[in-house]
Amino acid sequence: LPNMLASHISILWDARGPNNTIHQNDLSSLVAVSEATHVIERGDADIMITGGASSRLQPLDWVRDCLTRELSHRCDRPDEAVRPFDSDRDGRVIGEGAVIFVLERREHAVARGAPILARVAGSASAFQPASQDSSSRGGAIRRAIETATRDAEFELSDLGHVNAHGVSTIFDDQVESQALCQLLPDAPVTAPKSFFGDLGAASGAMEMAASVMGIDRGLVPGTLNYESPDPSCPVNVVAGPPQFSGKDACVAINHLPQGVAAAVVVSRA
Repeated sequence: LPNMLASHISILWDARGPNNTIHQNDLSSLVAVSEATHVIERGDADIMITGGASSRLQPLDWVRDCLTRELSHRCDRPDEAVRPFDSDRDGRVIGEGAVIFVLERREHAVARGAPILARVAGSASAFQPASQDSSSRGGAIRRAIETATRDAEFELSDLGHVNAHGVSTIFDDQVESQALCQLLPDAPVTAPKSFFGDLGAASGAMEMAASVMGIDRGLVPGTLNYESPDPSCPVNVVAGPPQFSGKDACVAINHLPQGVAAAVVVSRA
């Protein structure tokens, strides 16, 4: 059952606050982070354990992805198979993983002497009917970013980088990059899936963790296998090692082919 993860974690840690399970495919982690933040803001809890876990290595997952022809065919060099926004990308690589964050009120964290790595400043989700037109389908991505930035009381120019969905499929990367080009044309873009593949419900949390560690160090995480820029993906990809960032905030985004997107703005503590 989908709620067994949250149930067992609550039992293990004797956590007695609100307990919820978000089951929204690749958006699940970011939406869970957003919901946990709102629980604390409402005063219903001081601390929330949130994040995501998923495995896409089950036989039915393989059959589905093979039928849709979205898997990479690079069997000779698996470490080079995931190539977000690169002109030589040919599909996703699926995997499994889990990431958990401990969110809490700032006053509570200070009182117990906890190291504060970053702050969840804002979040949002948006939807529009699915379309095969990449320019129109990016509307949900743009609205999610704009609304999350407004929720954080930031300007788009305050965002030091974009932590992209970057799933490495032909069409999805085009949709995302064109939406980002319209909204944040000069922002550095990182695509952590190039390191660990598509983790499904765990992807958003894993990607956000990379940005949290980057912000704590004043860096934008790098992207693997970005060697040949694709003209149809006009984004400023941070290739290779991390780059210095002079800004203290970023936005993490995930989106689905069905037309839904989620965004979380994270800033330096």
